[in-house]
Amino acid sequence: MSRCGEDTMSGPDGTRRGIKTQLNKIVLIPAITFLVLFVVLSVATVTQALVLRAAAAKSEEGSRLYAALVELQAERELALQYLADPSPEVLGLLRTQQAGTDEALAEIRLTEDDLAEADFRSALNQRETLRKDIAARRINRSEAHRGYSAIIAAGIDHYAIHSRKFGDGEAVATGGAFVQTMRTQETFAQADALIAGAQVAGELTEAERIMFSGLINELERRLNELRWALSEPAARYYAALAESTEWESMVASAGQIANWRPTEDPVFGGWSETLPTAVAVWDTDAVRVNETLVAMTEAQAQVTIETTQDASAQVFSTAIGGSILALFAGALAYGIASKTATRLTGRLSQLRQDTLDLARNELPDIVRRLEQGEEVDLQTQPRRLDYGNDEIGQVADAFNTAQRTAVAAAARQVEIRSGANRVFLALAYRDQSLLQRQLRLIDQIERQEEDPDLMDRLFQLDHLATRGRRNAENLIILAGGQPGRRWRSPIPLIDVLRSAVSETEDYARITVLPTPDVALLGQGVADVIHLFAELVENAARYSPPHTRVEVYSERVSKGVAVEVRDQGLGMSEESLAEANNLLAHPPEFDVVALGENVRLGLFVVARLAARHNIQVRLRSGPDGGTQAIVLIPDTLVVETPPDDLDLGPYEAERDNRSSASRTAPPAPPAVPAAPPVPEPASPAGTVSRDPNDPRPPLPKRQRQTHLAAPLRDAGAPDPSATQPAATPRRSSEEARRMMEAFHRGTRKGRESRATRSPESVTE
Repeated sequence: MSRCGEDTMSGPDGTRRGIKTQLNKIVLIPAITFLVLFVVLSVATVTQALVLRAAAAKSEEGSRLYAALVELQAERELALQYLADPSPEVLGLLRTQQAGTDEALAEIRLTEDDLAEADFRSALNQRETLRKDIAARRINRSEAHRGYSAIIAAGIDHYAIHSRKFGDGEAVATGGAFVQTMRTQETFAQADALIAGAQVAGELTEAERIMFSGLINELERRLNELRWALSEPAARYYAALAESTEWESMVASAGQIANWRPTEDPVFGGWSETLPTAVAVWDTDAVRVNETLVAMTEAQAQVTIETTQDASAQVFSTAIGGSILALFAGALAYGIASKTATRLTGRLSQLRQDTLDLARNELPDIVRRLEQGEEVDLQTQPRRLDYGNDEIGQVADAFNTAQRTAVAAAARQVEIRSGANRVFLALAYRDQSLLQRQLRLIDQIERQEEDPDLMDRLFQLDHLATRGRRNAENLIILAGGQPGRRWRSPIPLIDVLRSAVSETEDYARITVLPTPDVALLGQGVADVIHLFAELVENAARYSPPHTRVEVYSERVSKGVAVEVRDQGLGMSEESLAEANNLLAHPPEFDVVALGENVRLGLFVVARLAARHNIQVRLRSGPDGGTQAIVLIPDTLVVETPPDDLDLGPYEAERDNRSSASRTAPPAPPAVPAAPPVPEPASPAGTVSRDPNDPRPPLPKRQRQTHLAAPLRDAGAPDPSATQPAATPRRSSEEARRMMEAFHRGTRKGRESRATRSPESVTE
């Protein structure tokens, strides 16, 4: 046997290196290279680069977010003006601004699932409700102001949380400054919206004044904090704002508005809420201040984008360089490992192929030959796998040991099975011989006995002995033997079915309906009788005693279909499926014996059916009970043979009995003559007759009158002979002869199954 890669696995000194050394060479070099270089350099840097790339994308998203927030600020200011003056002109401007706001918000892609984004999405969903309330004037200016401010604050919070995850210190710092500028500009926009609404309304409520005062204080605080966080471009805008006259004027106006109080009218009384002149000054300066704050915020946003992009590009460059170096080292390591692994895997692949060939082909063939009784040299078979002395060779040796143990166990199992079968056959043949002798003795006693009561008990004993003989035949079948004799010529189907019925204890409940005019070949008659005997007895046993079991048969295209019907409780679907599977695929007897639910009767039927290619299937009856459908193939079916055909078995009976069928007992007294399948009557019902009964007696039956001519005993009377005339009374001798004729009719069916010990049965 060839051994792949045996020479190439040897070292320079000619010694074979172990598989552990080869695996170390394959695993250690790639592991060190990839774990140290690729994992440390590539994975860490690539991960950081991806985080910064996402940060750059988020920064760009933040710029679009701020543009949308500016549009919301403009919509808020127009909404407050509309609530102060609901004119068509202001409403038109509000509608136009709302469309611009929706267009800007559509540019924002909300993809991450976090709490801040959920809050922002929820706030945006309230936008339409807020717009409807404003259009219907169901809310005042303060409520509208708070609604829009909440949406804008949620958007700023959303970006603020993501800016802390940029993964680079400088990017995080610039992102934080961008958030601060947005909050500062939003504070100013809120104050400006309050003054814009108040100016249109012509009044400033005390609540609005207090809110305005708080916003101005917050604005001053945020600007002071923002001074040191801004980038250079944004800081230039901050300086320009601080040095502008507009800012100084607006600060002065803000102070006047914050300190303004309503005055009492000295002429008409009451409080006057007329706006101070500082409101007009604020409105003029606020436009320039807001533009500067917006420009400062946009400049900081652009710096944030550039910072994150630069950091991402730098980290990606490092990652790519490290990856290239790692891949080069890994490729070199892989080349060395691959060259070594190819040699090793070649041997392993060959070992796998050889073991599979043994397991799939050689071992099953050896087991099959052992089961068939062939001689197998276990020293040379199966073949031994030789892969040297290294670890692979040791694996091959272990498999050699395992397969030889398996073959030895299989051989031992075959010996045990063969021995068990021989024991079964010996015991079964002995029981069969004893039961046959018992039946002959009972028959002799029946011929000499005249007491009707004793005759009835002898009949019962006769049936029990017949059942015992069939149980012995079951053992012979399970052991693989041939229990019955064979016939040279075909036997009519009606005689086969009657013989099967005669072997059951409750034969009186079984009705054989008219059969087709066909016969069965002699080599299958004994097995078919046994098969139907098991089925009809099972049907009678598992059905109520007052019901009948019917045997119906008809000619079909593929042979003859015979149906055994009972009226019992039936079987569950699961039990039917299990039984049909057993009938279609009979396992080995040892497998059946090891099962939890041993059904030897069904197994015997399955064995007999498989022997002659007969199909048997169980199904539920339409009115309850179970139906057994038996399909006898055309290979066993012939037309009914002529009357003069010799239908006897191969060898002569020692007690001058040979029959393939059993006729049923005579019909009740009201029936004038026994039909081909008469209704059985209890023997006890024909023991005696009342002398005062005015009815005429039954016609006397001639022995074997309705049995096929070739199956009659020697010396049987001719069916065409004249029947004796009925007499008013029946003597004891006539009663004895009638009971003996009844019993002989039943005995003839059972005699077709008569078997003997193995040395006396002709195969």
